[in-house]
Amino acid sequence: MAAAAHPAASLEENIAAYNEMRQELENNHFGEWVVFYDRRLVGFFPTYSDAADRAMEAFDDDPYLIRQVRNYPEHLPVSALIGGGKVAHR
Repeated sequence: MAAAAHPAASLEENIAAYNEMRQELENNHFGEWVVFYDRRLVGFFPTYSDAADRAMEAFDDDPYLIRQVRNYPEHLPVSALIGGGKVAHR
């Protein structure tokens, strides 16, 4: 019998995973977009659109984090906040 799949990590857990890697990401991938899913770094992307396309295709309604690697406060365009709640930002 196959093992039951565990629920995906929450958005808060993905944010915590990002914060644990933050210094390394800022040193080596500043300005790139990253996707975290289930507390794991999924990949680096040159644009928000590339990151969002990958995350929505791969993770559907499960919580994931898309964030641009930088060391100053994040300001998102209104369009990034629209999408039926599938894409969450903080």
